[in-house]
Amino acid sequence: MQHRITARPARRRAATRLPIASLGLTLALAACAGSARAQDFVYNDFSSISGLTLAGKAAQEGSVLRLTPALANQNSAGAWYTDKVGVKTGFSSSFTFDISEQSTPNDTKGIGGDGLSFNVQTITNTAATGDQGLGSVDTHALSFDLITYHHPQEISPDGNEIKLYVGGALRSEIDLNATSLDIRDGSHTVDLDYDGALFKAKIDGTQVLNLSGVSLGLAADANGKAWVGFGARTVAAYENHDITSWNFHTHAAPGPDSVAVFGLGIAGLLPALRRRRARV
Repeated sequence: MQHRITARPARRRAATRLPIASLGLTLALAACAGSARAQDFVYNDFSSISGLTLAGKAAQEGSVLRLTPALANQNSAGAWYTDKVGVKTGFSSSFTFDISEQSTPNDTKGIGGDGLSFNVQTITNTAATGDQGLGSVDTHALSFDLITYHHPQEISPDGNEIKLYVGGALRSEIDLNATSLDIRDGSHTVDLDYDGALFKAKIDGTQVLNLSGVSLGLAADANGKAWVGFGARTVAAYENHDITSWNFHTHAAPGPDSVAVFGLGIAGLLPALRRRRARV
């Protein structure tokens, strides 16, 4: 009797090892399957533009990505990540831009122009656009615009504002003069985050946009992907529009493969659990 009493707990412990190990492996595989859907890229600078497609006035200038030079009538530019990336489930993107060598028009509309835009679109990776990006004119795009020159239709009196366009419709316009920010000169960092419904933006660490109910619509294709990149332009007023760094991260959602892996793992656990019960 004593031998049986001491042996049975030992068998229980041995029997539990396989289910526990299998469960750990199953969860790890499911996590890997989900994370494999994430799409990331990082450009700490642009000493290499491998992976990018440039259009219009955009060009590599040393280690920066120059969307337009400080010349008049540089009407549009495009700098796109060549491959489509996942956007519908959400994404985060940060970039640093630099404004320099502005013209100085004799008016109150700002010291240069016209600004730049971050775009998400399913049109083409050879598109060229401006400070009011593709989202302002096309149903297949979203654009976050950084305006440095005042136009009559804009609320900022001196061209210091941001806009969000989705599918050709203006969703938000904010005069940055209500903050301490002035994006018309110098270097600034933009942090964008989208979770599939809520679009948030920070400039130099200051929250400037927090808009719910944002749907990409046709700005994402049937697979939830799109091209991402930048546009800019100058007209009579001008400035260098430079991107000095950029990173992008897709928010991966659990896909069918994750569910399948988890299901197979659970199915594999059942026989082991039945055997364990039979031994007790």
